[in-house]
Amino acid sequence: MDDNKNNVTNSLENKSNLKTYKGDIYFIAILIVLTILFPFGVIFYIWGRLNLMIHFLILASFALDLLMLLLCLTGIVRFLKKNIWKKKIVTFLELCLPALFIISYFLPFRMYLNLYDSNHPFLCGYRDRIRSRLDIKEVREWMETYNANYTTKNKNEFIDEYIPPDKLPDCLKPIRYGGVFKYFSDIFGNQKIIQFCGASMTHWRLVIGMEDMPFPDSEFYEEHGIFWLPVAPGVYVDMD
Repeated sequence: MDDNKNNVTNSLENKSNLKTYKGDIYFIAILIVLTILFPFGVIFYIWGRLNLMIHFLILASFALDLLMLLLCLTGIVRFLKKNIWKKKIVTFLELCLPALFIISYFLPFRMYLNLYDSNHPFLCGYRDRIRSRLDIKEVREWMETYNANYTTKNKNEFIDEYIPPDKLPDCLKPIRYGGVFKYFSDIFGNQKIIQFCGASMTHWRLVIGMEDMPFPDSEFYEEHGIFWLPVAPGVYVDMD
């Protein structure tokens, strides 16, 4: 009988403790999820896969940074108060997680964990979107056809033509949302299809050329703060 009473008592105490710290548990879980999504770049990678406007995430990151700083300061005050040891532990966790959120932006955790091929997970997501959705061979076949039949007057000179949505070929339609397309032929005769995305402070693009088209000069891109990643021979994505 005594054992049964003890079990019932312990069970009631555990339920009471769980109810007492239920809000803290939810709060800690939310902080962990936000840390994984933002500083570790998961949400940026997903945004790139969907080719959504990154500007919203940049603004959200600034707002979250300020919020986490406020939570850190609040956590320090709460931790210094006289509380039972259980509450101290919970408060310490609630203090450390916002601090980790802020610190992780300045420490190259993503590089150490080898989560992405670039310093920018959004560009990795955009690169993987192109790889999974686009038939490069089919696009190049269409480029040859377009080059032979385009109607621009300066046929043998520099060409930079916007491709309207109603003339977009089926091979490009899987990635048509989120940007505009141009057919581009430079003075050296290199044919390219370029998808331009973004606005104002941030831009990214896809460049599709023939297999023998050289990749951009990495040193030039690095000097100007431009990220780039190869997709396939003659195909790459970049972002400023």
